Amino acid sequence: SSEKLEPKGLSGGEVTMEQAKTVANIIAGVTFGEGQETGGKIPAYQFSMSNEDGTWVEAAVTKQGGKLLWYMSPCKGNAEGKPDDAEGKRYADTALKKLGYRNMTATYAQYYGGAALINCAATQNGVILYNDLIKVWVDRETNEVTGVDARNYLFSHTERELPEASVTMAEAEGYLASSLKVMERQLALIPITPETERLCYEFKGRCGEDEYIVYIDAQTGAEQQIFVIINTENGQLTA
Repeated sequence: SSEKLEPKGLSGGEVTMEQAKTVANIIAGVTFGEGQETGGKIPAYQFSMSNEDGTWVEAAVTKQGGKLLWYMSPCKGNAEGKPDDAEGKRYADTALKKLGYRNMTATYAQYYGGAALINCAATQNGVILYNDLIKVWVDRETNEVTGVDARNYLFSHTERELPEASVTMAEAEGYLASSLKVMERQLALIPITPETERLCYEFKGRCGEDEYIVYIDAQTGAEQQIFVIINTENGQLTA
């Protein structure tokens, strides 16, 4: 079962509470007091702090390797409506680079409570690794990063042995319904079960008023998954 899986994105020895606190202080830009140890799939040190003006900040740093596991603080802005996607993605990308994460790509965004939640996936040789996801919250008024969740990334990120595609992108596209007008195409490694991933071509396209994402197996040409994209004022959701 997936319970037995070990985090793949962590390396190095165990850090102390003090070392973890230093990491948390730098990332959150505050001075935390004593933290507490937390268990779970990725054991960590957790820190929290609240100010008299009602602001607060929380962060967790992994015991192994001293990596930021997650960080949260409230969003100050009250921006509403659907913003320019590209801007939030740019801020998320900059924040991840500062935290030492390279080769990430912003995949989709959702908006609520004045914040943009940007989902960023790791890439390897141009292939998107959908399991290796970091969520970044950006305050849409101040463009400050108010949250980061690296749990999925730290649990599954590792250098993959990517299989060779035996079907070309053009052949894979030929398997799609002729009514689907393809707008974007790329290679992606998608989760099938907790232990298995498949190399697929991801096609984003339109059929009439509706938008779809279709995954075609890059080795067999079989259709693996199909999603309807629901465009709301809160961003894109899939069903």
